Amino acid sequence: MQSIEQFRPALFQIPAAPRYDGRGGEASLLTLMPKLLVIFSVLTLVVNGALPQLEMAFTGGSLMFVPRQLSFLIVGLGAMLLLKARFQASPLLPITLALSSYFIVEALYLHMAKDISYGGIRTSLEAFIFLALVGVASTVPLQIRSKHVLALLLFMTIACLIISAAQFITNSPVVRTESNDSDFHVQSYQFLDETRAFSLFTNGLEAGFFYSLMGAIATSLFLGRGTRRLGISLLLLCAFGCYATYTRLAMVGFLVTVFCTFIISRKGFGGVRKLLPMVSLGCALLLIGQALHTAGGASRTDLASVSSLQQRLMAWGIYGNKFIAGSRADILFGIGQGPYTPFTAPNRLENAAPIPIDNAYLLALLSSGVCGALLLAVAYVYLWSYLLRKITITNDHLVTGIAGMFATLPFFCCINDLPAQMILLLIFVVCLRTEEPPAASAELAMKEPTFPRFA
Repeated sequence: MQSIEQFRPALFQIPAAPRYDGRGGEASLLTLMPKLLVIFSVLTLVVNGALPQLEMAFTGGSLMFVPRQLSFLIVGLGAMLLLKARFQASPLLPITLALSSYFIVEALYLHMAKDISYGGIRTSLEAFIFLALVGVASTVPLQIRSKHVLALLLFMTIACLIISAAQFITNSPVVRTESNDSDFHVQSYQFLDETRAFSLFTNGLEAGFFYSLMGAIATSLFLGRGTRRLGISLLLLCAFGCYATYTRLAMVGFLVTVFCTFIISRKGFGGVRKLLPMVSLGCALLLIGQALHTAGGASRTDLASVSSLQQRLMAWGIYGNKFIAGSRADILFGIGQGPYTPFTAPNRLENAAPIPIDNAYLLALLSSGVCGALLLAVAYVYLWSYLLRKITITNDHLVTGIAGMFATLPFFCCINDLPAQMILLLIFVVCLRTEEPPAASAELAMKEPTFPRFA
């Protein structure tokens, strides 16, 4: 029997649906655009100075527009959802609903009870927004290829390392440190008489976060088959990038991240893997304790100086007393505290620059209270379980590297604010296209550890 389509005029034929290649991927250009938008948004949020620096290079120092990558990310996810016209099952859905619901309640409380502006609420609750976006992305069938993301990350790493090397050798910023309208500026790019290699980031510490991430991926490549040379070369280059930042937190964090990635990559460490976040937290506490017992550390003028740590301890004492002195509602739900506030210290001028908190745990208590901090801790445990499960499904260098970085977050959070941009890297994990045959994936899934269930 002849098909009806054979009698339909060619001009009036209905366009065919997107064709699939038999391995889970689609061949439609229309569905490719949202993918590129999501990848572009996440990568430029991580390397957060790349777009402003590129724009200032063309305009001579002016910013004609402020990038809105977060909006582009939401548009990309929404567009893919509309094109696919379906959700996909995700084990992250319960924690995503919990984070989203609490964000709404907390935002209403801060706005109505504390008179916090919407901009202040976004700054204070940024971690909830990014974590919820990761959960939402896990329900969208993006099917991103790992090798494409890795290629882009390697390209950006080489570009960042070239600028870091130039800053290190010339002992000068090389690129602009502030836009003409001051909408963009690089923070703390001088250490004594040395220039911190901030590269294409807003400060040297964020550059160190990125090099730690790439060091984790390099460790996974080094331990893999056929990628040893690439892995060791990339690892050494990223180690240099961390050193060039002259930021001790980045240097030590790089070593902790490489260690965590090594444990994750090797077989036979299943029990130790689960405890890696606690190990990284213990490293931070040991580092703080060692610095406090360093003789004459505050008067030194090199990397062994502990004067900045003493300033942090003073700030932690001030903010800790501020949290304890709050009302019961403030302790439970927070006061919408941002990472910086004009809160004065003894012998400090009232109009002096605000004191940074530099402690993500204390910041979570001040911004969202005990309830919000506990929910963030639950979300971290849930996501860490998800990453361990993902590693058992696919032996992917990108997933392993991001897991190594995620295991080190408790270390960085002890002596700095939460590196929120790094949370968005989980979008690449939750949207990763599984390369194994469906039968093999199903067989592996039956052997995976189960997730904790939450009411």
